Amino acid sequence: MFFPPSLRNVVSCLAAALALLLSILCSHPVHGQVVGGTISGTISDKSGAVVANATVSMKNLATEVTTVVKSNTQGLYSLPNLLPGNYQQTVSAAGFETAIRNAIVLTVGAQMVSNVEMKVGAINETVEVSDQPPDLQLESSSISSSTDSQTIVDCP
Repeated sequence: MFFPPSLRNVVSCLAAALALLLSILCSHPVHGQVVGGTISGTISDKSGAVVANATVSMKNLATEVTTVVKSNTQGLYSLPNLLPGNYQQTVSAAGFETAIRNAIVLTVGAQMVSNVEMKVGAINETVEVSDQPPDLQLESSSISSSTDSQTIVDCP
């Protein structure tokens, strides 16, 4: 097809504008890769009432890095972008016992919910929940025990 020079410029501008418009309309959002996980939840008391302004700390047991947030007025908290690993969660609030939750395993891309129910009590009381098995000694394969004299005397 033959177009005069002035019309050629108009056609090429319209083609460029159409191509730009189509690329904008047909584009899809690209999501980046995730390197961490999120832990969120609600802090409440035994009656189900929310506990506002509670301090929630997550300690990465491998790196000893602690991330601290406070719950909002609805008792909600969120800790995004935590590295994968094993965590210890500590929740404290005025007028409640400190709650400690061990062995929280966070994986890449995980969206964990950890709701905590606080017990009314003195500030200096601590409740520790341990879901972790005892440590295993992997350095040595020897089996040993000691027997004291009282054990020998008590034998039949």
